[in-house]
Amino acid sequence: MQVIYGISKFKGSLKKNILSIGVFDGMHAGHQRIIRELVLRAGEEKSKSIVLTFYPNPDSQFLIYPVSHRLKLLSEMGVDVCIVVKFKKSLSNLDPEDFISKYILERIQPSEIIVGKNFRFGRKAEGDINLLSSYAERFNFRLNPLSLEKSDSRVINSTSIRELIKRGDLRRIKKLLRRDYSVFGKVIKGKGLGKKLNYPTANIRPFIPCFLPSGVYMARAVQKNTEYRGVCYIGCRPTLGKSIPRQIEIHLFDLEKSLYRRNLEIRFIKKIRNEKKFSDIEELKKNIRRDIQKIKRFFHSSFPPSLET
Repeated sequence: MQVIYGISKFKGSLKKNILSIGVFDGMHAGHQRIIRELVLRAGEEKSKSIVLTFYPNPDSQFLIYPVSHRLKLLSEMGVDVCIVVKFKKSLSNLDPEDFISKYILERIQPSEIIVGKNFRFGRKAEGDINLLSSYAERFNFRLNPLSLEKSDSRVINSTSIRELIKRGDLRRIKKLLRRDYSVFGKVIKGKGLGKKLNYPTANIRPFIPCFLPSGVYMARAVQKNTEYRGVCYIGCRPTLGKSIPRQIEIHLFDLEKSLYRRNLEIRFIKKIRNEKKFSDIEELKKNIRRDIQKIKRFFHSSFPPSLET
């Protein structure tokens, strides 16, 4: 997939482009439906599938995924071109007609636009699907509005997923994302406390803030194409008696090499327990050992070696 930063750098082709517009944060089931239709229609029309997306988030809510992972998922679904636009004041002040006629049609020249029926655009999100439909007739492009994807009779959207992240409802999040929830970051140098406890950890500096509740989680870590099983801790280390910012660290089973300065994706599978202050270091070590034993049993029962992908 070709990635273009800034719409002014897009050089349109003579072919008619099929376009979808949106933030697509989380790339949840509703987004996936739109992208599947986009790629399908581009194939049918022998055109290019183009996604126009924005950063930072126009509605100022926290991001589910960093832009880099959003791009990776779009690429995996077969999108030809993604244009990443910096969302700034001048863009937010465009009225709906100028956004469509001058910003989209003049620069990208789509023959078809595919969006969800809840699509909003233009200054203060004044434009809706009905207004876009009138522009389609006026400016001679095809509008393909898709019905909204639902789960348990409720519309799937990024806002509800963000609330589920803050509550730590991993089962529900996975149902809406169609994948385990992930946090992405770089392994940084820690103070070696995990190693002193006989459970060395990789300390993670996330690319975007993590809003999962503090606690101990069953997790997988992915580094390039290699996947590791482990136990992930999010919290402030209350047993050590020091007030520190929340940390994310993961102890990976059967890993001997250092991952320092490597980028990691941490996939959260199941919460084991809440954060807890223990009476002393020895009690902490005992509970870490219990956590690891419990997680290994979960892995063995849920993901036996014969079923590994």
